[in-house]
Order: sequence, then C-alpha cells, then structure tokens
Amino acid sequence: MAQILSSGKIFGIGIGAQLHDFEQAIGFDHVDDVQGRQGRRLMRRDYGLLEVTFDGEPGWKCRWISVEVHRFSRSIGLIEEVRELTGVDFSQYTPWADVQREFERLVPCVSIQPPIIQGGHQEFHLRDLGVTVQVVHDRKYMRGDFPGFGDIWSIGLSLPVGK
Repeated sequence: MAQILSSGKIFGIGIGAQLHDFEQAIGFDHVDDVQGRQGRRLMRRDYGLLEVTFDGEPGWKCRWISVEVHRFSRSIGLIEEVRELTGVDFSQYTPWADVQREFERLVPCVSIQPPIIQGGHQEFHLRDLGVTVQVVHDRKYMRGDFPGFGDIWSIGLSLPVGK
C-alpha cells in the first residue's frame, strides 16, 4: 500500500494512462458506467478492487483511481483473485499506522497533511502526490465485514496539486 501512495500507481499504471493501458495491465472483470453528453462524457470502470474514472472520449484518459481497500474485508475471494492475476498479496485489513510508517520510510521528504475529519473517517492528503487516504476513525467500528478503527477504507489517486 505504501508503494501505491509513493508512486501514485497501482499495478504499474496511474493517472493519465489511457483505457487500453488499463485493459492490458488489469485482467479483472469489470462493469462500465458511462454518463454525460457526447464529447463530455465520463466513464467509471469498476474492477471490484479499483474504480477508475476516465474522460476524453474516444481516447478515454484516466483522471481518478479509487482503490477500494475496504472490499478486501468482505471478500477473501477478491484477495485471492488479485494475488492470482498480479502476484500482489493484500491483507483482509490494512492498518493506516503500518502504511504510514512505511510511506515515511520510502518518501521522507513528502509531508502528510493533518487529517480532515469526515463523519466516521479521517482523510489524509498527500497533495504533492495527488493521493488521498480515507481511514476509519470511529471507535465503534470493529473489524468484521468492514475495516475497523484505524484501518484504511480507501485510497484515491488523482493529479497532484499544481499539475
């Protein structure tokens, strides 16, 4: 997870990649949701673990990636599918403190902004990298079908501020 934060990429692809790059790099089944008017449409492709938003039809360029980490807590099958297709091993739950420590080791010069509290989540922003991390921040949430207190809910990747 810290590698995703530090690189802004998952499975070797990131913001700005075209749809065909994702099709070559990611072998997961997916569902497409296209909205808007011709020439100004957005397409959201849901791969289960990832939700990727594209614009710029017909070339479809990636503008946003959401890594839906919370989906691992409900689906051991998803963990196994990701391992089989990519060789990457994820856990059912991912504590933010562990990822934050590893990220700070990998990229000591990038600061993590103080969190913004949004309901039962904290949002950590790494503006220089275009990364947002949502962490469960309500102590009543225990691990089970969903991540518990202190676990990562999702990671968002976008263009870094100023780019």
